[in-house]
Formats: sequence, C-alpha cells, structure tokens
Amino acid sequence: MWTSCVDDEDIDANCSQIDYKVTKVTISRNYMASIYEVYLNLSTPDGKPFTENLTINFDVARRGSSNDSETVVIKAGDASPYLIYEDEGMDADLLYVREIEIITEDCPESEAIVKDNDDINADTEELSCDAEIVDIKEIRCGDEYTFEWSALNGESLNGYTFSVYGVEINLNTGNSATYKLSELNLNQTSRNLIFEGNSCELSSFNVSNCTGTTGTLTLTDPIEGGDNLTVTLADADLAGSGSYQLTITTSLGETESVTLSETEAQSGIFEYSIPTILSATKGANGDGFLHIEKDVIVSVTYDDEFDNEGNNPEPITSTVIVGGELAPTEPVVGEVTYKGVTYTLDDVVYLDDPEEGLITFYLKNNTESQEFYAAISLESSTTLSSGTYTFGAQDFFVNTELSDINLENQVDTAVPFTSGSVELTVGTDRYTLVINLSTAEGTLTGTVEAAFPE
Repeated sequence: MWTSCVDDEDIDANCSQIDYKVTKVTISRNYMASIYEVYLNLSTPDGKPFTENLTINFDVARRGSSNDSETVVIKAGDASPYLIYEDEGMDADLLYVREIEIITEDCPESEAIVKDNDDINADTEELSCDAEIVDIKEIRCGDEYTFEWSALNGESLNGYTFSVYGVEINLNTGNSATYKLSELNLNQTSRNLIFEGNSCELSSFNVSNCTGTTGTLTLTDPIEGGDNLTVTLADADLAGSGSYQLTITTSLGETESVTLSETEAQSGIFEYSIPTILSATKGANGDGFLHIEKDVIVSVTYDDEFDNEGNNPEPITSTVIVGGELAPTEPVVGEVTYKGVTYTLDDVVYLDDPEEGLITFYLKNNTESQEFYAAISLESSTTLSSGTYTFGAQDFFVNTELSDINLENQVDTAVPFTSGSVELTVGTDRYTLVINLSTAEGTLTGTVEAAFPE
C-alpha cells in the first residue's frame, strides 16, 4: 500500500514501527475568512498522538493550471485533522491534492511514505458510534428544537457532522444549534454521526423538554352583576412580554377578547378589569361589557406552554359562578324608532331613587348593523307617579343633563335630547313609557314596558 524504509535493516527497524494512515483529505469553505481550507486527517493504528515531528510534502493542483508543491510540518503531540493549506479560490471543485509524502524524523526523505488516492481510500476506516466521541442532547421547547453537544475524552470534532430530522449540523462550529419545527422533518428519526464520508447511527440519545413555570389564572370571586370582573394571570415564563391576550366567555353565550397588561416590568403578572351589567341575556360580543346575573358561569382559559417539568400541560380554565340577584325575568315590550330606523329593545337597565323622585331608564338594543343606547332620566319634585314628563315643566320633566341618545356605543358623541315628552305610567309591578323626544338629529318615538327592578 505504501513504501516505508525497506532497503536498510537499521532504517527499516526504526521506520516500520508506526504505520501512518491518511484517512481523508477534506476541502471546506471558511465563509468568515472567504477562503478554502485543506485539512489532512492523519492517524496511527493505535489512535495515539504522534510522538515525533512529521514533514508533509504534497502537490496542490488547480484545474487548468500547473501543480504547486507545498510543505508543512506537523509537530509532535498535535491532534488530527491538520490544516495544511489555505486557498483564496472561489470553487473547491477546481482544487485537488494530488500526492502526499510523509517524512518522519527517523526516515530519510528518500524513503518517505508516499500516499496516493488509492492508499487514502484503503486507509479509510469504518466509523463506530460505540466509541465515546461526542455527547449530543436534544431539548424541545414548543416549536423549537435545540441540539447541544460536547466532545468526550479530549476528542476533536473537526470534520464531524450530525444528521437528524433532515438537517446536518457541523459539530466543529460552536456547541449548540436551534431549529424551528418548520425547518425539521420529524419523520426522519435516525440520528447519524458522520465523519470522513462514513456514518453510524447513535443507539443512545438524550431527549428532554425545557423547563418552565406552571401558570395560574384567577377571576374576581365573589362577583355580582354591576361589579368589575378582574382577570389575573401569573406565569414567570411570560415575564417581560408586557401584555397577554385571553378570551372571557359566559354561559349566556357572550365572548369578550381582552388584553391583560403586565403589572410591573418583568413581573410575569398580568391583569385586566371589565365592567359587568346585570342582565338575563347576553350582550354583544366585543362591546367591552359582560352581561351577567346570578348563577351565570364566567370562564377564562389559559394555554400554558411549559409547566414546572417542561411539559406542555392541558390548558388551565378558571371559572366563577355569579352571585347576587337575577335580572328582571320578564322581557321588555315594545320598540322605538330613531332617525327612521326601528329598534326592538331586548335589554333594559334602570336605576331609580323614589325618595328623590328620580328614575333613569338605560335602554340598549343590538342589531346586526348597529348598537343603540338611550338614557332617559325623569324627575319630579314629589314621589314618582304616573304622568307626562316634558321639557321646561315645573314639576314633571325630563332631565336634559342626564338624558341623551347614543349610536354605535360612542360615548363621547352622545346626542342630548332638546324637546319632547315622556308619558310614564306606573303600574303595580311594571313601568310603561310612551316616548316622544327630539334631538338635533332626529326624533325618538315608541313605547317601552318593563318590570320593576327587584
């Protein structure tokens, strides 16, 4: 396979004790330095470091040009592979190492060990994954997979690559690599170590999940219709994110998407408060209010990505059962018209103070196209009773400062009433209002009937 000092017995005794093997010549691109590097993988049969200096002569050939002769000295104790040549060319396919001579300290140059391509191919040995070469760990964090590696027993990882999930990782670059799940093919489950064109499959592999913090989710409890509902989320994994979005649902079928704000920077604690309205029917989704009454169930769900053990647990759902009172069970009767549009009222909220002679009706209607609100405040110098309440009257009148009409829930653009009247009939258990009020933009007319608040 090669010649090593065979003519002289004394020289042969010194030269033949170690058979040097050129296991591979690797040409790789150094992108940082914009050069190609030629590495020589050289070994002894026992795999021990060299105990003498070696002189390496070799020829570098480029396609279409003459050969250049080069010489490098590998010092005793150096580890393979060795950087023997650097080239500023732009194409590795145009670069060849033709012939390698190994000259030892004990052998004359005329008896150099000569290695051609056939010898190099014959020297190449099969890679064994049973050898303790490298420790590789796979850490799974949500949609990211991180691979960490370290050399074992002082091994050099030059020239080693690791193939897994359809990607090849150069183990000579850094000590970790992170990939998005979208970059990986999880169907390719074999984990192969590759060196000098040979590969073997790793039989043991360390796979783990990254650790995290189990989140907690709480709601205001107890709560009644008219109270603010506060949602509190605590998860150290979210520290510094500033905000987090959750969805509130009720057993009446209402849904509100809310954005919780981090209470302090890096605290991992997030809060949001939403006002509630006492109502037996659901409100419009996304209107910024929750319509609740006694026994309504309010729920919020949080999908915690990592718990204390680094697992992805089942979503956390926090619920609260509303206490307090039921909203009026009898429906509102009647409809109103404003600016040519008719609204069928499906909800009513009233605040009254009979001792002050004051009653306020807050009417709301939801349609597919528009939301409608009307606040009508009636006052009397005596106890509230049946009668016609008009603008400018001395006794029964509509309070212009507290009464207005609002479309699309735009509080800042509410339009006040300017004239008209409201005829109030107080029954044994119900109110009836015949409304005929005007704003600068149109007239509100219609009849509304609703039960007394409990």
